[in-house]
Amino acid sequence: MKRKSLLFPSHIPPFAVYFLVSGLMLLSGLAARANTDMFKPIGSAARVMHINGRGFTIHGKHVFICSGSFHYARVPRALWKDRLLKMKRAGFNTVQTYVFWNFQEPKPGVYDFHGRANLDAFLKLIHKMGMYALVRCGPYDCAEWDDGGYPLWLAFEKAVVVREDDPAFMNPLRQFWNRLLPIVARNQINHGGAVILVQLENEDPQGWGTDMPNQYFRDLYNMARQHGIQVPMFFSGMHHGFDPAGHNPWNDATRTSPWYTTEFWSSRTWYHGYGAMPRPQQVQLNRGIWKIIAFGGSGYNFYMLVGSTNFWLWNDNELAACYDYSAAIGQGGDLRPIYYNMKRANYFARSFADILENSVNADAKYQGFARGVRVLARTAPAGTIVFLDNTAGQSTMATMKNGTKLRVAERGIRPVVLNAALGKTWKIASAYSRILGVQHENNITTVVLYGHGGHRADISFVSERIAHIGTAMRQIRQSNGDVFGVSAVFPSGLKPRIATATVGRHILRVIIENRPMEKHTWFISSKTGSVVIVGSAYAGQLKSVGGKWTLSTDTPVGQSIANALVFGSGTAPLALTNMASATPSLPAPPKIHHWQGTAITAPAQVNFKTTGWLKSSQPLSMGADGILSPWCWYRAVVKSRDGGKCQLNLSHVSNLASIFVNGKYCATVTRAGSVPVTLHSGRNVIAIFTAEHGRTKLYNYLGPLNKVLAKGIWGNVTLEQAPLRTIALRTWQVKPLSRNFAADVKTIQQADYADAGWQRVSTGTDYFHGRVGFAWYHLVLPEISNAAAALVTFTDVDDNGTVFVNGHKMLTHKGFGREFHVALGKYWNKSGSNNLDVLVQNTSGAGGIMGTASIQLFAPNGIGRVTPWQMHDGSGLNKSDIAWTPVTGSATHNGPPRFFKGEFNWTRGNNAHSVLRVSYTGLSSGHIIVNGHDLGLYPDQTMPMGLYIPSVWLKKGRNTVEILDERGHSPQHVHIVIEQAASRVRATMAQN
Repeated sequence: MKRKSLLFPSHIPPFAVYFLVSGLMLLSGLAARANTDMFKPIGSAARVMHINGRGFTIHGKHVFICSGSFHYARVPRALWKDRLLKMKRAGFNTVQTYVFWNFQEPKPGVYDFHGRANLDAFLKLIHKMGMYALVRCGPYDCAEWDDGGYPLWLAFEKAVVVREDDPAFMNPLRQFWNRLLPIVARNQINHGGAVILVQLENEDPQGWGTDMPNQYFRDLYNMARQHGIQVPMFFSGMHHGFDPAGHNPWNDATRTSPWYTTEFWSSRTWYHGYGAMPRPQQVQLNRGIWKIIAFGGSGYNFYMLVGSTNFWLWNDNELAACYDYSAAIGQGGDLRPIYYNMKRANYFARSFADILENSVNADAKYQGFARGVRVLARTAPAGTIVFLDNTAGQSTMATMKNGTKLRVAERGIRPVVLNAALGKTWKIASAYSRILGVQHENNITTVVLYGHGGHRADISFVSERIAHIGTAMRQIRQSNGDVFGVSAVFPSGLKPRIATATVGRHILRVIIENRPMEKHTWFISSKTGSVVIVGSAYAGQLKSVGGKWTLSTDTPVGQSIANALVFGSGTAPLALTNMASATPSLPAPPKIHHWQGTAITAPAQVNFKTTGWLKSSQPLSMGADGILSPWCWYRAVVKSRDGGKCQLNLSHVSNLASIFVNGKYCATVTRAGSVPVTLHSGRNVIAIFTAEHGRTKLYNYLGPLNKVLAKGIWGNVTLEQAPLRTIALRTWQVKPLSRNFAADVKTIQQADYADAGWQRVSTGTDYFHGRVGFAWYHLVLPEISNAAAALVTFTDVDDNGTVFVNGHKMLTHKGFGREFHVALGKYWNKSGSNNLDVLVQNTSGAGGIMGTASIQLFAPNGIGRVTPWQMHDGSGLNKSDIAWTPVTGSATHNGPPRFFKGEFNWTRGNNAHSVLRVSYTGLSSGHIIVNGHDLGLYPDQTMPMGLYIPSVWLKKGRNTVEILDERGHSPQHVHIVIEQAASRVRATMAQN
């Protein structure tokens, strides 16, 4: 049997769907033009910030924006500083974050800006660490987040249509922004805070940049201004993509705002990626970074930079707990190889921001600079950078006009710096060797070069006055000023070489190191000054106490802990050595013991009290009771005269429903359909436990929320006893639909079948043979004595079917291979013929009434709608009343949901930072809670090893683990594992 999606073929990956939808929007004219402008800063922000087509200026200095996405809602607050410091150490100067509306306002008028939701504290911490912030305020976010950020309660308000200037949507948004925007406003840079950019809306197909195509966008703009947002802002985003720079430099003359990408997607494996990305992806990403720099970009933002977690129920329907994204900084805080590539580009771009943020395209001027590669160039009053671009898949040798030969890596871009000012004293005349970066501290300017061991360093400098040439320098010429260069070769070992020159009190220091050492070189600026650290795999907190330096470091497990050199205010480096006498090792993973469990069946029992439950005529989607939870219970009472075996028909199910009748578990289903049940004579209680596994993120969505966010069970629920008789409906008349759709419907409704074009077709026959379109299926129903107790059952209408009885539209069923039912009683003609018509739509492949069609005849009281219903939160367990049973033996429960608890002991160990995960081996689906913290949904295809336990949620000694498994599977094979690839060894380096 063929398989096809209702929207997109199943073989298309999520990111392809993303581009397909975007393309369709553009073709349909719904998307705005590619506007990538920003609104200029106003008020006091205009005195602090300036933007134009060349770049950003902040506090009078050119700033290249090196940014990364870090969602505070997805990382425990106690780990914010650790992740921000790792960003800063890699040269990132800006943090981009979403504000998730549903996270901050879980109930109408109930705002949460505390703990992990404390945006104000997050922005103040960013500022304290000397970094900037870009805040994306929504109201829509996407971000693979539940509902795309819209509050679930909005879906239960009357006729809420998102992204429209309608009070039903705008009034709740205005109330939320009345709380949110003042927080953002008071943290703006012109008020002494971190915020330099603000985004309103996200990925709205109607308008990006500065477009305001309708009143909705004007409302967002006005609200932002009314609340004091004065820094540059924009709508929806800028230049999203895996390779946002494209393939050719852009025209500077056409730009009025800086070129900046808000989402440079950092993983080719999309949001399902985990761990270090393969080398080809690293090469592609690295090339994309340098293209932005070479083409005239003013900055970039990597999405994601900090891997994180969808705790509790915040994942969308495509993900579970893990949101690692193969990010440079992993979910467990580890550093991936691409982190060091980003660091290299960040250090360079920020060191030469005076050129890059105030330059024009000089490609034509420098075309003769080199042969064998494409030549790109940016020139500014502060100097020129020529970029040697190797577009080939293998390394190549570029020959400069002066005869110098430089190797350029596969698909690499290599910069050559010319006539670049280093303050008032020094200037780089030419740098054919690669520069990692430049650091200034009082009277010392430090330039770090890197290259292959044994190769000669090639950099020359100019000073306005005669310089004193120190070690590893050579004089080139001397007149009114000096031209001199480095005479050293790159070392082969792990100790850098130093070259120096002085003019009066001003010192130029060149650190010459090989490529492995470059990865372990860190530029650190703090209150105690700016230094360069060489040697550590990661340099954390640096402190100076009593004139003595200490440095905290991390080293991946399996690597030796290297000592460090600190290049500070003195001409010679200071050595820091490891204070520990031995290298710590990772401890063994703790074992979970004392497993106990209990079935969650109390709400299914006949005499269970439902005080406080929400009542309705038919089941409502999860969340209708105002409770945000991954689980929900539904109950209904039905009376049966005779009892016996019946079919319970559920019209809508998502994602899981476990059915109980009179306290007895019957079955668990994951889609709409029928479940066999047995009723007693008299009163019967039907109870259904439901679970949701994430709602859609609503990408590019315009419209009402009520149906697209539905979970649990909703719509009609019916009970039917075994039919007395079944009448097969095998042979139909079929004809293709004419172009005049309305005329055809009218013809059917008037029961006029006189026109030609009908042919006889049996059920189970492919009528379409790959043709996309519509066809009418028609037959005259046989006589039935009691139509009120009759159902027409279709097992498979491929792909979609709209059913008419005597010209009256009954329903539209979407999706092939799914059984559905149509009641005949409402429009049955007791005297005369009865017509059954099905408008069948085929979207691809085979199509028609591919399964069986039949009339099922029941006893007069043998079928009916189940009503009324009650619903309530399914996570509110009263654990004090639970009768726990030890989990023993090897049996695995498979049935009703069960709750389990166990415990383990944990000792952090001697400076070994272990990244712990809870495996979910042998379980079905559900959530794991450690020490009261919900780690999120499992199973998790992104991280099959297990769910991440943030180290700050662990306790010394006894720790608890709880599991709600939705099918009751036993946790006997669940255990704690240590992810060695993410774990590291911590050490403190100290000055002797």
